Parts: sequence; structure tokens; C-alpha cells
Amino acid sequence: MRNAERFIAQGKIRSAIDEYKQVVKSDPRDYGTLNMLGDLHVKEGNKNDAVRCYEKVAEHYSKQGFAQKAIAIYNKIQRIKPDSPEITEKLADLYKSKGSVSEAKSHYTTLAEHYLKNGYRTEAYAIWKQIGILDPNNTQVFITVAEAYLEDNELDEAAEAYCEAANRFSRAGDHSAAVDSLIKALTINPTNVNSLNTFVKELNQLGRGDEAVEKLEDMLQTNPRNRDVARLLIDCHIACNRPDDAERVLIKLVEYEPSNYEKFLDLVTMYLDRREPDAAARALTMCSEHMLMGGQSEELYASLTTILELDANELAAMRMLIRYHSWKRDKEALHESLEKLAAVAKTAGSVDDERYALTQLTIIVPHQTEFSDRLDAINKQYGFVDNPFDETILQEQLSDVAVVDFDEALPAAAVEINTADFQIERNGDRLDAGDVVAADLYDETIAQFSDADVVEDEVLAPTYETDADKELESLRFYIENEYFELAGRTLVELRQKFGDMPEFGEIEAKLHNAVANQNNGSKPLDIAEIRNEFGIDELDTIDDSDFDTHYQMGIAYQEMGLLEEAIREYQDAIALVRPNDGSRRFFQCANLLGHCFTENKMAHLALTWYQRALETTDLNDDEKQGIWYQLAHAYEAEGDVENAGRYFEQVYAENVDYRDVGERIKKLAVQAA
Repeated sequence: MRNAERFIAQGKIRSAIDEYKQVVKSDPRDYGTLNMLGDLHVKEGNKNDAVRCYEKVAEHYSKQGFAQKAIAIYNKIQRIKPDSPEITEKLADLYKSKGSVSEAKSHYTTLAEHYLKNGYRTEAYAIWKQIGILDPNNTQVFITVAEAYLEDNELDEAAEAYCEAANRFSRAGDHSAAVDSLIKALTINPTNVNSLNTFVKELNQLGRGDEAVEKLEDMLQTNPRNRDVARLLIDCHIACNRPDDAERVLIKLVEYEPSNYEKFLDLVTMYLDRREPDAAARALTMCSEHMLMGGQSEELYASLTTILELDANELAAMRMLIRYHSWKRDKEALHESLEKLAAVAKTAGSVDDERYALTQLTIIVPHQTEFSDRLDAINKQYGFVDNPFDETILQEQLSDVAVVDFDEALPAAAVEINTADFQIERNGDRLDAGDVVAADLYDETIAQFSDADVVEDEVLAPTYETDADKELESLRFYIENEYFELAGRTLVELRQKFGDMPEFGEIEAKLHNAVANQNNGSKPLDIAEIRNEFGIDELDTIDDSDFDTHYQMGIAYQEMGLLEEAIREYQDAIALVRPNDGSRRFFQCANLLGHCFTENKMAHLALTWYQRALETTDLNDDEKQGIWYQLAHAYEAEGDVENAGRYFEQVYAENVDYRDVGERIKKLAVQAA
């Protein structure tokens, strides 16, 4: 160091440089000396050597968090290399880190202009976005970026930039400009959920909710199963205080996606605010069972109480109240509610409701003969033979014999919802949506009570020689009352518990016949979600009853999650048909077999059946695309990225909007890299 200082005093720069090099070689972390060495290189005209010294010093200061010192060194480098984009970017980042927005923007602007000048448009747009992030009030920069992306046909990036511009316009209170930007974004990508959500919000802010509704209705008309659009449309109708329209869309949405049932509660609240108890009861009917199953029974009770306060004779609400007390196993409250329903129904002339209440009352309080007398009179007057509620259920529930919890086990009856006029079709009859609960409740049970509560009624309890006899009787009851899912599940459990008793074979045959007979009637089992997933049409009308029985049993087992049994039934069914028989039976079975094996974590076997599904003659484009997609999904589950990508690309080549195929391809490309 002394020699170097002496040489500097003598003007011998080269000699001083040599001495400083020795110092730095001995201690590479002597950044002060390294900085002086860089200065001497500048005096000697050794620009590249100077830059190397300065870069080491600047990098050290930057890592240590000394932003201002690092900036000073990088400024030295920039004086030597004024056109270096790397140094400009480092300076911009350092100014940004220390909060010097103006200086950071200046350097970012210089960097963006450099990229544009040299043809690096993508890099330039990324820098412009950085400038926009630095300045929350700079909205125009995102408009500029969006237009540039659009010019380069970078559509996703353009839409994103327009959305960010809209968000900034919104924060600034310029909702009209926000709407204009969002229209441009939606023109590029009409199904972007974030853009749609913001678009609806901004139009509502401007009091132009009708425009949002019109656009969403058009989109839903084009794609009826777009759940995101449906949810937005429902929210828009609610915001515009149009619960009737919201209910129309919501019924259809819940048909596809039951998890949206809580939206009905918003409608119930709106109807109650408008003092429309009948409409509130209708909406509550649509979600009452979901609420019981989802642990919201007290919320259900609170809504029912409010409805009945507005109209104490609202029949739909009274039916749900009975269902609630049954669920809670509150005998006294159930008794009181049934008496009230019987009285109100008699006054209103609702014979079905009155008979339903009287039937249960005659079993719960058999000593009160006025109920049985009235029931006999009604039956005689109208020619009824069977009562609307099966006595066997209550006999078992009122005994001390352990029985299945019907409240939890009984499946909801299949319902086809007609959204056009709020009517419901069941077994060929059309019911108002507000009355559908009556039909549901006739298929339900009342509560189980402890033997301490019903000592006087123990005489009604049936007696069985063995537990197996009791379970067999229950199975027969399930089949007779068309609880096929419950019967199938219980049969499997009983075979595991008691072994393969001869009676089980007899009951299984009876179950098969009952399912087959049901299919020939008007209540086919509903697997709409599975069919929607795979694009399978309704089963063709066929003469082969054996195929029909196996196929329907496969559907029932699959709905219950009994995949092994479902696979067995589908395999029996597909053995009876051929891929070229002119129907879609082979295609449907092969497709569902693939689905079952996929669910059962056997993707390699699913591949076999999806390939066989392609053997079906005259497949349309939608059917082929659906099979290709499932093949790709199965290959992906097997870890075969190459084949998965090949089939996803086949779908993409024919229909870029098919489900999430675009995202799937991007994901596989990342995995392959």
C-alpha cells in the first residue's frame, strides 16, 4: 500500500496499479482497494478492467444492503458503459428498493426504450408493467402495454393489461373508463372470470346493472353449463333486487353443482325482506335438505320461524318444520307440528297434507282416536287404500331395536327441474316448486325416539328370531319402497357381516328386477353428473332387458361409491352388446368402465376401456374429443407425459375451448422441461 501511494505521488499510475493488484490478490475482500484500483484503471484508459473491479464492489454493496453505495459504483460503470441495459436495470432495481420512485422510473423508462429500439418487444412490455407497478396512479401505461400486446397478438397478456387498467380506473373512481377497458378485455377473452366479475361490479356502480345482466344472459345462452357466468348472473340479479330471476338461474346451477345451494339463503332473506313468505318458503324448500346435511339445521329453523311469523298457515314451511323436528328427534314438537299441519291442511283443503299428518299421528298417539277416525273418513271419501306413510318405519323407530338412521340414509328422490316456470316434474306429475317438499316428505321418516319416551307404544315393535331376520325384513322394505341405493349398500354390508346367506341371493335378484321395472316406468336413476362429465347421452331405448338391468345396477352402485360392484355390472352389460350395433350402449359402458377404473386408482385398466370406446362406429366430434381427453388424463395419472400430451393436443387441435385442455398442455410442457 505504501509503495502504491508513493507511485501515485510520483505519477507512476501503472506501477501503482501493479501494487494494488498485489494487495487485492492477497485480500480479495478489500473492496476499498478494489474501488481505488478501478479508478486507476479509468485514468489509464483500461475501461474493461475498471468495470470488472467496479462490478465486484457494487455487487458486494448490493448484497450487504448498502443500496446508496452500490448505486454510486454502478453510476461509475454507467459513465464508462452508458448503453448497458444490465447496469440500467440494476440501478432501477436499487432505486426501487430504496423507495426512490422517480429515479427508478427514469431508469426503467431508459431500459424499456432500449429494448424497443433493439426489437425486444416482450422485454420492453415487461419493463413498462414494472413502471406501472411503481406508480399506482399511472393507468395510461397499462393501456399502452395492452395495445402493444394486442398488436403483437399476445392476447392473454393484452387482456391482463386491460384488466389492470380497469382496476386502476375503478380505484380512481372513473368507472366509465374501467368499463371501456373491461369491454376490450372481454372482447379478447369473453370467459375470463376476473374480468367478468369486475365488469359486473363496475356496471352496477354506474347503475347499469341491466347491461351486465344482458351480457351474462347472452353468454349463458351460448354456454349453459358455464358455472362461473351463472354465479355472476345470480349475484347481478340479486344486486338489482330481482330475486325471481336469480331463483330461475340458481335452480339450474344447483342442478349441475349442488354445492351452490347456500345462494338460496340469500333469496330467502330477500323474499322475507319483501314480506313474501310463500316465495321464501319455496326458495327454502330448494335447500332445506342440504342445510340439514350440512350442519345448518338451526339456521333452517330460524328461517322457518320467520316465515311462519309472517304466515302461520304456510303449508310448505310447516312441512319443513315437521322435517326439522323429525331430524332433531323432538317427539313433543313433532306431535304439535303434525296436529297443526292436519288442522291447517283441513281448512285449506289439502287432502294429501292432512292424510300425511294424520297417518303419523295415529302411530305416535294411537290412543287419540280422533286422528284415526278422521283418516278413515278421508280414505273412505276419496277411495284411498294405502296411507301416504308406511307404518313399518315408525314401528321400528318406536321400538328399542336398533335400526338404520333414515334421516341420514335415505337418498333424495330424483327431481327434474324446469327452470322456465319453476315447476318440477316427478313421476309424470307437475308440481309447483314450493310444493315439492310435500312429495319429498312422503318419502322421509319421522324421528327415532328412545324407549323411555314411548313405553306405551312398545306393543307396536315387531319381533325377530335373529338379527339377520330383522335386517332381511329391512332390506325387503327398502326394495318395496324403491330405496334401491340404500338396499344395495345395505346388502353389501350384510354379506360382510353374516356371510353369503341363501336369502341374500333371493333379495339381490329381487333388487335387480325392481331396478329393471323402475327403468321401464317414469323414475330412472339420475347420474347426470357422470353423463355430463363424459358427454354421454341418455341411454337408448332397448329391448334387451338383461343389458338394461346390469347397466342400471352399475349406475346405482357407482353412485353409491361401490366401484367393484359397478365394474362387475358394467362388464356384464357390455358383454351383451357390440361397438357396431348402431346404438351407443357399447360406448356408454366402455366410457363408464374407464371412469370407474380411474376412480379406483387403476388408470392402466381405464386406458383399455377408453381405447375400446373409440371402436364404436360413427362417433361424433364431441364424443371423440371426450374420449381423447380421458385417455390423456389416464396417461397423465400413469406418469406417461408423452402420450398424455399427444391426446391433449388432439383435443386442442379440434377445440381449443374444450374444458381446461390449454392449461393441461402448458402444465405438461413444464413437466417435460
